[in-house]
Amino acid sequence: MEAQTASPGMEIVTPRGFVVRVPEGVKAAHLRAVLAAVRDL
Repeated sequence: MEAQTASPGMEIVTPRGFVVRVPEGVKAAHLRAVLAAVRDL
């Protein structure tokens, strides 16, 4: 995995305050899977 300094990506804050960093360019299907996984954190 290479660090991407040029693309900051985005941060998702779950209802309980966890912050999930998502790199820019993540496929929509993968992003949905991540959101489903962290939804209850």
